[in-house]
Amino acid sequence: MRTVYGDHQRFYETYFSTYPGTYCTGDGARRDAAGYWGSTGRVDDVLNISGHRLGTAAVESALVAHPLVAEAAVVGFPHEVKGQGIYCYVTLNAGLEPTQ
Repeated sequence: MRTVYGDHQRFYETYFSTYPGTYCTGDGARRDAAGYWGSTGRVDDVLNISGHRLGTAAVESALVAHPLVAEAAVVGFPHEVKGQGIYCYVTLNAGLEPTQ
C-alpha cells in the first residue's frame, strides 16, 4: 500500500478524503462541447521549480516574516529550463520606500 512519508492515514487523507471513493490527483480538467477532456493544470498552490515542489503559502509566509514587509504574493511563470519560475511581490510597511 502506498503511503506519504510512511503514514498510510496521511496518504488516505491527502488523496481520497476530498471526494470519498475517488482518487483526487490535484489536477484540474475540463470537458469541451465534443466530449473531450483536457488538462487545465494543477488546482493547488504548489510550484514545481526544477523538480522542487514549493508551496506559495510557505514562501509568502517567509516573506511577511521580514519586519519591513506588510504583504506578499507569489506566482509561478513558465520557464523553459526549470519548468516554472517564481515571482515574489511584496508591499512594504507604511512609510517605507523601496531601494535597489
